[in-house]
Amino acid sequence: MAPPKPPPKRNLNSVLLAGAALAKSAPKKNTSGNPKRYKKSIWSTTASHNNIPTPPKYKILPQTSILIDGFKYVHPNTSSTYFLTHFHFDHYGGITSNWSAGTIYCSSITSKLLQQQLNVDAKYIQELPMNEAYTIISKDCKGMDVTVTLTDANHCPGAVIFFFTLKKPTRPKAIKRILHVGDFRWNTPLFLKNSLYIKIKTKPVGWLNELFLDTTYCDEKYCFPEQGEAVKATIECVENEDIKNLSTLFLFGAYTIGKEKVFLEVAKKFKKKIYVDSQRYKILSTFIKSDEFEKIFTRNQNETNMWVVSLGNIVNKGMKEILESANKSKKTLSNPYYRVVGFRPSGWSFNPPKKNTSNKKQTLLNPIKRSIPDIVSHRVSGSISIYGIPYSEHSSFSELVDCLLCLRPVKITPTVGAGRSEEQVDLLLTACRVEAERRMYEE
Repeated sequence: MAPPKPPPKRNLNSVLLAGAALAKSAPKKNTSGNPKRYKKSIWSTTASHNNIPTPPKYKILPQTSILIDGFKYVHPNTSSTYFLTHFHFDHYGGITSNWSAGTIYCSSITSKLLQQQLNVDAKYIQELPMNEAYTIISKDCKGMDVTVTLTDANHCPGAVIFFFTLKKPTRPKAIKRILHVGDFRWNTPLFLKNSLYIKIKTKPVGWLNELFLDTTYCDEKYCFPEQGEAVKATIECVENEDIKNLSTLFLFGAYTIGKEKVFLEVAKKFKKKIYVDSQRYKILSTFIKSDEFEKIFTRNQNETNMWVVSLGNIVNKGMKEILESANKSKKTLSNPYYRVVGFRPSGWSFNPPKKNTSNKKQTLLNPIKRSIPDIVSHRVSGSISIYGIPYSEHSSFSELVDCLLCLRPVKITPTVGAGRSEEQVDLLLTACRVEAERRMYEE
C-alpha cells in the first residue's frame, strides 16, 4: 500500500499566493507507534560521546556547520566558524577571555566590546563591513560558496542582521538565501532605505528561502508603540516632573548596552549632562563620537541630576538605596535630593488595550494611537516615582507581521521560544492573511 501523500506545506508563500484562502492543513501525527527516525546530524557523535549539548537548528546555518550566536556549544568537533549578532549575554554567552575555538565574525562595535569587556584576543575576531558582501572561507562551509552581508538590526549598538547566500560550485545558479536577524526591531520605512530590503521586497515571493526570526514578542497582545512614540512619552513625563528641579534625582534604566536612545533623546531635549559609572562610560565610548562624548556624559555625580543605572535598579528598593547613597556623596548637602524618579524602558512595560471584540483583528494589527497616560504606567510610593515606558528594541507583533509581508520568505524559523515554534509560525501566518486581506480591500 502506498504511503499517504504528505499535507501541503503551510508557509508564507501558500498564504500570500492563495489570497483570502487560509491554508488550514497541519502535519499529520505519527500514529504508527514507531518513533520517527531522523538522519544523524553533524552533531550526533559529539553530543553522545562528549556530553556536549546539541545546538538547536536555529543556531546552525543550514547546509554548513557554521554557528550563529551558538557559543554554548563550542567543541573542536563542532565548528571553528562563529557569527555573533550583538553583544548581549544571551547571544555571546560561552565566550571568555580564553576564547580560542575559532573565528568570531561580527560588526566593528561588537568586536570592540568583545576585546574591551571580555578580553578576547583580536586574532580570533573578524570584523565585517556593513552593507557589503563578504566571502567566508572555511571548512565549516561544507563545500558551499558562502557570502554574508551585514545590515543594521535597529536593536542595540553594533547589533546586525546577517544575510547569507549559499551555493554549490557545481550548481552556481541554485542559490539559497537566508536572513538571520538575531534580535531586531522591524520598521518598514527604515529598513526599506537599505538596498538589500528593497531588493528582497521587489523580488518574487519566496526569493528569500529562510528567515530566522526574533519572536520575543510573538503574541497578539504585544502591539506596543513605535520607538519614537515611546521616547516622546518619556520626554513628556520628564517635563511634567520638572527635571530642572535639582532636588529631584532622575534615573534612567538601561542594559549594559541597549536603551541608549531614551536617555540620549531626553538629554538632548533638556540640554542635560548624563552621569554614568566608569564601566558604562567606557562602553559608551566605543560607539559615540569622541567630539560629542564629553559634552553628553560625565562621571561626576554632582554635575547633573540625570543618571543612567542598571535596568534592574528601577524598583523601589534599588531606587531608595541610590537616593540615600547620592545624598551621602553629594557635596552640596544644603540642597539634597528629596525625590527620585525612575524610568523603566521595556516592551514588558506595555499594557495592552482592552480588546474590541467587534473589530478584534483590525485592532490587533493596527492599534490606534493612544494618549500618554494610556501607554505609560506610573507608580508612586512616598518619595519614589516609577514610570514604565513601553520602549522596546525587539519587534512588536504587528511589526513582525509587517516584516513577513515585506520579505515573504519560504520558511520562517523562530529563534525565541523554540518549543512553541510551530504555534508561533501558525499565529504569524494567520495574522499575515488577515492583514493582507485588509490591505487589499483598502487599495
